[in-house]
Amino acid sequence: MSLMFPLLAESSGSLSAARSAFAVWFPAFMLVMPAMGLVFWCWLTNLRLPLRPMFVTLIALLLFGLSSWLLGPAHAAHPWHAQLWGMGGFFLVFFVFVFPYIRRTFDALPEPEGVATLRTRKLELYPGAWVLPWVAWSVLVVAIAMRGVGLLGWLSPVLGGVSLLVLRPLLRFGVREPEPLGGSDPEALAARYVVFRRRRLGFLYVLFVVLALFVTATPLMWGWKPVIVGPVIGLSGGLFGIWCDAQRYLLRRQLAGQDPPLSGQDSPTRELQFPV
Repeated sequence: MSLMFPLLAESSGSLSAARSAFAVWFPAFMLVMPAMGLVFWCWLTNLRLPLRPMFVTLIALLLFGLSSWLLGPAHAAHPWHAQLWGMGGFFLVFFVFVFPYIRRTFDALPEPEGVATLRTRKLELYPGAWVLPWVAWSVLVVAIAMRGVGLLGWLSPVLGGVSLLVLRPLLRFGVREPEPLGGSDPEALAARYVVFRRRRLGFLYVLFVVLALFVTATPLMWGWKPVIVGPVIGLSGGLFGIWCDAQRYLLRRQLAGQDPPLSGQDSPTRELQFPV
């Protein structure tokens, strides 16, 4: 078989190696993600890093390593093992230890007294922002048609096209988000929110376009490429969500008149410079 179909044999071997690697590093990656997000959150907000989620993450990694050692190399042939530790461990650590801490930081702030306003705004994107993604999508569709795929293989281009269709309404919904008012310096608060909204919508646009094109190009990928690119996009989206929540927290803190940070540190709060 390998002599008659070398390409098929090579791709099958590459795919098997990718699945084996996936069963090892994906659970470890997912177990560490909540702790990474919490470290990122505390770095942005200048809040003290809680040690309990870090300790739980270390225990989870040790238990995963012990489970993999007891099962032996055959555990790579059992997708349930990777899914159980990856997805189950992620949701357990995040919703039991990380999310409650972030929620308590919001609850510690007083309720804002200012009202929200809805102003007429426009999406501030680069020229051709709605055309170039469709051009790239069309090129990928032509490449898929030239390669030749089955009926199920066209599901990915369809999903990618649908993602591009809903992108514009999604961003318009973000533009209409109410903004905070009031505080000791209303003009500075309004200016800070404008910068936050522009960066948030710009990064959301980039992330959505990359995700749509990745889903579209899936039939053209073999072996380890989807296994690597997919989690990288997911990690970027997770960090982006944490950044957005951290900026909302900083806005609430400034609205409550508690900026600089509550901890009494003199260092300014950190903001990432996302391109627009």
